Amino acid sequence: EEGANEAALERYQKLASLTKDDYRRVMYEIAAAELTIKLKKRDDGIAQFERVLENLNPDSWLHRDVRRRIENVFVRSADQDGLVAYYERWLTAHPDDVEAMTRLARYLSESARVPEAAQWMEKALTLAPSRSDFRRAFISQLVENQKITEALEQYPKLVKSAPGNSDYLRDWGKLVLRERNKPEAERQAEAIRIWAQIIEIRPDDALTVSQVADL
Repeated sequence: EEGANEAALERYQKLASLTKDDYRRVMYEIAAAELTIKLKKRDDGIAQFERVLENLNPDSWLHRDVRRRIENVFVRSADQDGLVAYYERWLTAHPDDVEAMTRLARYLSESARVPEAAQWMEKALTLAPSRSDFRRAFISQLVENQKITEALEQYPKLVKSAPGNSDYLRDWGKLVLRERNKPEAERQAEAIRIWAQIIEIRPDDALTVSQVADL
């Protein structure tokens, strides 16, 4: 609070070495990494965050929080290229980190490097084909870049990974209507065919039937 960051850093490092509680140790290590970055030692701070990541469950909220903190280091300085380069280096050492692949794809897309972004998303989905959240992110990425045909190719796989999800069928049909390189009547017939599958999921549900009627 008094701005004595070097003194605070020393004490956080000491606390991390003394505590026997795993959660407290991680929080002290995170605080130490943040202070290291404040002391204008960005690479050292990021390296400390990475060491914390190595010991966390990839599916935990703490893992996501530490990854967000690393990204914020680059975001605060508007260093998008640096963030892309960071994930490229990380994936060289961690080639099976599918979460990192999707994040790299996102930042590549934001940097207008769309073909590279698509390659990374396809690689992530090859390693984790059942991750519907990854495939939805890929579809959104393709739509944002006006790759409607490519996005539509992903929908059968998305629906297969989450059978019974009527939202996916609804959005699939809506996107079909946006594919302008096909005649309108053909697009409408395909959308109706897709939406009819929603009724098959809950044929006796009046609300579902009325929603499909509205579509």
